[in-house]
Amino acid sequence: VTRQVLCGSGRWRPDGFAISQRAEVLHDELSSMTTRSRPLINTRDEPLADPRRFRRLHVISGDSNLSEPSAALKVGSLLAVLAAIEAALAEGRAVPALELDDVAGALRAVARDPRTVLRLASGRTIGALDVQAEYLALAGAAPIIGAWQRVLTALAEGRDDDLDGEAEWVTKRALMRRYADSRGLHWDDRRLAQ
Repeated sequence: VTRQVLCGSGRWRPDGFAISQRAEVLHDELSSMTTRSRPLINTRDEPLADPRRFRRLHVISGDSNLSEPSAALKVGSLLAVLAAIEAALAEGRAVPALELDDVAGALRAVARDPRTVLRLASGRTIGALDVQAEYLALAGAAPIIGAWQRVLTALAEGRDDDLDGEAEWVTKRALMRRYADSRGLHWDDRRLAQ
């Protein structure tokens, strides 16, 4: 739900810019069906290699990235978190309790504002960037940590534009702003006006 702040591909919607292309069309957390229910994660057990050695994790909620830094963050952060969770469970250590109250609603809220505050199933609230920070801390010393930390720090400090060329949604928004400026249009992330 929150990794779109790292690797969303961005899109223009009638009511403004969103950092994820897929957030609006996903409605269920888990499902084996992909055409009727549009889940964030497809649970169909369909390994694409030797099923004795590999499992398939089909994460539908991830945007398709053209930007190499965003693609690296998407794959690298997921790999780091999965490895950290496996290690923690094998060692009997706890993992962050970050179950969201409304997964689909949270997905859309983060797409509109990467600094949004989310409600957990426990009733506690937490910022989308703080969720990412907890997973970053869990991931430890994975190779992608530096880039992950840079993106979270810049977003937390309101320096989104510093990520132009590094976070795909920021780059796409910057390109749209430059286009609007070249045409004498006013851009405010919510609307384009003459």
